[in-house]
Amino acid sequence: MIAAAQAAGVSRQTVHKWLGRFAQEAAAGFADRSSRPQRMPRLTRIDLAVRICSERLARKVGPHELALLLGIARSTIYAILRRAELNRLGALVAKVRVVR
Repeated sequence: MIAAAQAAGVSRQTVHKWLGRFAQEAAAGFADRSSRPQRMPRLTRIDLAVRICSERLARKVGPHELALLLGIARSTIYAILRRAELNRLGALVAKVRVVR
């Protein structure tokens, strides 16, 4: 197993993990896997995220004002707005075309 690990350029533990996957899943065990966590227990509740986004669209204020209004950490609000692509206030305001 050590020689196989050296030949593949990986650790002995990785080869052992691969052998376990092959024993359980055959060739499908070698398929690429996502490194994304299977669950995120600290993710903000969806109803709260919807409320933050709707307040952002209605009031057109930043994370500082929303934090005071909703009693939630400014960093949490900013992270939610960034995920929803609502972090740039300029994108929310309709651009007025100037005719000269």
